[in-house]
Parts: sequence; C-alpha cells; structure tokens
Amino acid sequence: MKKNYISFGLVLLVAAIVFGSVGVSEAAFFNGHEYQLFITTYNISWDEAGNNVAALGPGWYLATITSQPENDFVANLIYDNGNGIWEAWLGGYQNPSDTANSALNWFWVTGEPFYNYTNWNPGEPNDWLGVQEAYLGMFYWGGWNDNPPSAPDVWGYVAEKGAPVPEPATMLLLGSGLIGLAGYGRKKFFKK
Repeated sequence: MKKNYISFGLVLLVAAIVFGSVGVSEAAFFNGHEYQLFITTYNISWDEAGNNVAALGPGWYLATITSQPENDFVANLIYDNGNGIWEAWLGGYQNPSDTANSALNWFWVTGEPFYNYTNWNPGEPNDWLGVQEAYLGMFYWGGWNDNPPSAPDVWGYVAEKGAPVPEPATMLLLGSGLIGLAGYGRKKFFKK
C-alpha cells in the first residue's frame, strides 16, 4: 500500500503564502485573557490586522487596554517578543475618523469604555501633519499613538481572546443531560 506524506517544509511554504510572513509569539495570559503578538515582515494595515485576528476564530479581537497593569503586560509582550518591532496595532479606533478634535470619539472594538483608562504617548493623539489618524497603535514602551489606517512603522498587532463565558443554552443542555443521567442511574439502581 502506497502512503502519501506531505513534507513539513511544504506545509510551512503553503502557510507562508496563505498567511504572509507573520511571526507569532507564544500565548501569554493576563487576567483570564489570552494574548498573542503577531509580527509581520511588512507594514500591515489596521483593517488587515483586524481581519487576521477575526480569522483566528470566535472570541478573538485586536487587543483592548483598560488598565495600567494590562498596558504594562501588553507593552512587555511587544518589547520581549518584538525583536525590534517599533509599534503594534491595538483595537482602538476613532469614529467618525474625521473628528476635528483628535482626542475625541475613540472606541474599543469590543465596546468597552475607552476613556476609563488611556496611555497616550506625549503629544498624542495629534493627527500629525493634518493627516486623519483614527487607528490606535502601541509603541514597544507602552505609549499609545494615533495612526492613519496604514502606517509605515506598524509591523505587527496584538490579538486578545476574552475569557469564555458559557452560553445559557449550553448550561441548559448540560443541566438537562445531568438530570437525565441521574434519572437513568436512579432507575437502574432501584430496578434490582
């Protein structure tokens, strides 16, 4: 019988073609959430980063930062794994993007409150040289920067997966199964 083997090198080549050249950090965990840093070999746009994160599956999104400890954690992830990466995309955006005041109308992709915690780099947000900068990046030292949708020095992004929350239907199904199993066991026990 003839066996077909696919070489590991071929699999890597196909993955590189399909996903582009992207390096991935090991999973890191903070406060019940999983984070991964993706480093690209080109300046990736905010939309492309968001699409890549969505392709990871349910529960994944561009990272949102809501506290100083979380900001420090993500900055360390970028710094430790960045190998020289300057800035990575986060899940913050300004809507509408042509807001006259660059500090107003910022949101997280998850709908969490944006202004409860911010860590803008000094002088940011600024719509530098009059360019509409409506997408959030984080420098490797933890400062935030507003950027146009495709910034020349953003070569990565941070993905976050929230803690799984059981759906009510799942809990109902589990409860029904346990009750049925208990009833079956009781019936079998008293049948003797």
